[in-house]
Amino acid sequence: MDLQFDKMPLQLMQPIHSESKCCEETKEIRLGENAPDAASVIAAWGQVLLRSKEWRGSGMSVSGGVLVFIAYSAAETGQVQTLEEWIPFKLKWDFPDPGREGKICAWGSLTELEARLISDRKIMVSANVCITAQAYCKQTADLPIPREDGNIELLTNTYPLTIIREAGEHTFTLEDGENLPNMEKWLRYEAVPQMTEKRVMGDKLVFRGELKLHMLGLRDGKVESYDMQMPFSQFAELDQSYEDTADAFIIPMVTSMEATRSEEDKWTFQCAVTGQYQICDTQTVTLPEDGYSLSREVTLHREETVLPSVLQMTTHSAAMETTLACEGQVLDAAVYPGQGMLDRSEQAFIQPGWCQLLYTDPEGNLRGEPGRWELSIPMPTDDTVIPTLLWDVEDIYTAPTGAGVTVTGQLSAREMTVKEWAAPTLLGITYGEEKAKDPDRPSLILRRAGEQSLWDIAKGSGTTVAAIQKANNLADAPGVDTMLIIPIN
Repeated sequence: MDLQFDKMPLQLMQPIHSESKCCEETKEIRLGENAPDAASVIAAWGQVLLRSKEWRGSGMSVSGGVLVFIAYSAAETGQVQTLEEWIPFKLKWDFPDPGREGKICAWGSLTELEARLISDRKIMVSANVCITAQAYCKQTADLPIPREDGNIELLTNTYPLTIIREAGEHTFTLEDGENLPNMEKWLRYEAVPQMTEKRVMGDKLVFRGELKLHMLGLRDGKVESYDMQMPFSQFAELDQSYEDTADAFIIPMVTSMEATRSEEDKWTFQCAVTGQYQICDTQTVTLPEDGYSLSREVTLHREETVLPSVLQMTTHSAAMETTLACEGQVLDAAVYPGQGMLDRSEQAFIQPGWCQLLYTDPEGNLRGEPGRWELSIPMPTDDTVIPTLLWDVEDIYTAPTGAGVTVTGQLSAREMTVKEWAAPTLLGITYGEEKAKDPDRPSLILRRAGEQSLWDIAKGSGTTVAAIQKANNLADAPGVDTMLIIPIN
């Protein structure tokens, strides 16, 4: 090639794999020696905890478990008894292009949980878990830099792209041993980290939020609920320094949580959270896309530049609703967003979920009732889109209706969608023979602008864009019906 362009290296994180996998784990629980016989299972709750992520040469794996809480009634007394169990899982993904090293981002949802009595001393628990894992590898894209050459008319285009520049994680622990009520025992507890503020400051990611803690306990034979917000403020060291244009998408996951009781009958709650992050930065990319010569024949060497670009980062609000066939006084309602899916035919993200209602029936017995719900969020889709949606349950309300109890919840979803961006790119030019002069060629052409760009008109007419603009005193693109004077070189 007679004209080659210099290269500008662009460092980025390339998504190489994104997939959700589901598994069903079961566990047979034997009641302890001192526990009374079970008469019935009242309700079951759970939370997915991710313990570890491993990058292997040919793939990745994510390990964790479901912390399960079961309430059941004793056979002789009818009193409420509680169980807390751990059900482990491990999921693996294979890479289509093995051998590289990178970062893993993962999160999970509990799509279904069921506990049933198989004898007065055994309870069978079944947990359906869905884990989404994304793998990112460092990549250098060598972008051609446009270079002036007197023999060539060059077309360049400039694109502002949002690129994932790095990925990482930061783990921290929250603890409270002063504010928890003195319950006799806990039926369940749930910890949900929610982000309230994030900012990239040079080579640091600063983020703030709160851990929403909901606990359900027994005191003097009565069920009581307790809610607390545990604020956190953290920062993570980044691999490089960024300007004010950088932003972050943070995926927090609880890795462990525990409520322990001291000898002085004082409760302490401890929770470990891992904030997984992707740093996104806006990069202005200028690429040569086409070229021609007025005096010589040329051969253009082209290819398509493909880069992963963040299409949008936004937050959706949605409301779920379901009606459960039960009658009584509601004590607690839990809403679980399940595993959503992208419906390309409907151009929407379909989000299912389930809920668990705890109530006392008209006879005063403690009961549980599960239910399901589903909602849809419109979302443009194609085969190159990788959407990430993280759901938070903001508020839960219950109300009696003619058919039972209606559970409504206000949900929010933080979205980051990555799309493959592509643009034609000129890599170089090979010069050929000089063009023969045509003595019959006119020096001016008068034509309507039509739908063609000035570049296409100039290239097809054997002139330059600058010459057309000067001859017609153009500052902007001409209208379709504009008559243009085309000076011919």
